[in-house]
Amino acid sequence: MRYTIHQLLTIALSGYLITTAASALAQDNAQVLSLNECLDQAKTNYPFIKAKAAQVAGEEKRFQSSKTEYLPQFLVGGQVNYGTNNSVNGAFYPNEGMSTGLSGGIRTENIYDGVFGSFGTLQLDWKAINFGKVAANVKAAKSAVDASKAEYENEIFQHLIKVADAYFLTSVAEKISAAQENNLERAQKLYTATRAQALSGLKAGADSAFAAAEVSKAKLLFLDSKKNERAQRIRLAELIGIKVDAVRADTARFFSAIPSDFVSDSINIQSIPSVKVYQSQMNLRQARATAIRRSYAPSVSLTGIGFARGSGVSNKDNSYRTDFSSGVNFQVYNYVAAVSIRMNLLSFAKVRNDYHSELFETDKARYLEEEAELKSINQLEIANMHYRFARQQAQEAPIQLSAAQASYRQSNARYESGLASMPELAQSFYILNRAEVDKSIAINNVWRALLVKAAAAGNLSYLTHQIN
Repeated sequence: MRYTIHQLLTIALSGYLITTAASALAQDNAQVLSLNECLDQAKTNYPFIKAKAAQVAGEEKRFQSSKTEYLPQFLVGGQVNYGTNNSVNGAFYPNEGMSTGLSGGIRTENIYDGVFGSFGTLQLDWKAINFGKVAANVKAAKSAVDASKAEYENEIFQHLIKVADAYFLTSVAEKISAAQENNLERAQKLYTATRAQALSGLKAGADSAFAAAEVSKAKLLFLDSKKNERAQRIRLAELIGIKVDAVRADTARFFSAIPSDFVSDSINIQSIPSVKVYQSQMNLRQARATAIRRSYAPSVSLTGIGFARGSGVSNKDNSYRTDFSSGVNFQVYNYVAAVSIRMNLLSFAKVRNDYHSELFETDKARYLEEEAELKSINQLEIANMHYRFARQQAQEAPIQLSAAQASYRQSNARYESGLASMPELAQSFYILNRAEVDKSIAINNVWRALLVKAAAAGNLSYLTHQIN
């Protein structure tokens, strides 16, 4: 039985050495990044943030486009046509553009031979007085830019919170893996010593088997910790915008000390990114409501038109010519200067309903803003509570670890002298491992609680000023 256990343990240790070597090689090739480096890379690499930046750029172009409404329209047109020249007196309705506009001679018989014709025009149309319609549209476009920027800034802030949290989870996963590796080394040393003593008859054979079981348990804990570490590194790389997990956290910085305690300044709720999103949405809806209301106002336009026509039918003797040159040469020239006023009197009902619809959307944004403010106040209070308790737990964790280390040394000494059994030593072995892990988790929880506080306050400098 002893030989079988030895064989199994040799196979297990060989697998451990291969796994450890591969893991060490992967970690050597992985790039160690600070938290600030991860945050900077995430802002420039993450695709969704790039999409939001593109959205802002698009809204800015639409804003620039809206300002061109102040400019007059300058239309230039020309045509060459070929058709018959028959007409009668009287009016007709154009059937929404389906009928072709014709002009021609009125005669007793139709002439079906076509003639060439030409037409050229220049038209300048300027809405000189629009009663604020253009200004309202421009303001609405500017509000859309502001709303898009608020969403972009909020998306960056929320994403950086995710990156920082993933960074802390990765760092504690790496720390726990190191603790489980140390635990496995202790188990191996204990097994080696116990087996040697069992073979020499100084210890019972059951102790050797018990120690082998502890090695296997430590190996399972180590493998589980490495799996979790790999998963966290992959998630961190994804949030940074890297396709592989070739990134490691700087664990030395965040486990050497906990963040210093501080009293935060009064929080400006209106400056929290999530609140600013609803503020900008409310402003946008108000601007659009104003633009809709002003769209009912009339427009006073100044218009200037110059046009020329040519035809195969002479304007001098009414002779009928079918050659191309007779039709394309202009025969007559005209100009028109006008002041016009345009207003759709029957659009009042539509404008009124659209206007009130936007007012309800404004109320919706206002209520969502109030909800966001209420949540932010409560989340900040909860975050402060978690931060205080996390600091207290972190202060207790070293005491627990020191006691566990002392207990392990005493149990090991008692076992070596025959005063304690292997199960008693294994219990202290487990307590020491748990205390090492608990200390890493407790310190990490303080940093994560500080991150939650920064998220609730809408100010990431709560965290970053502690690591600069």
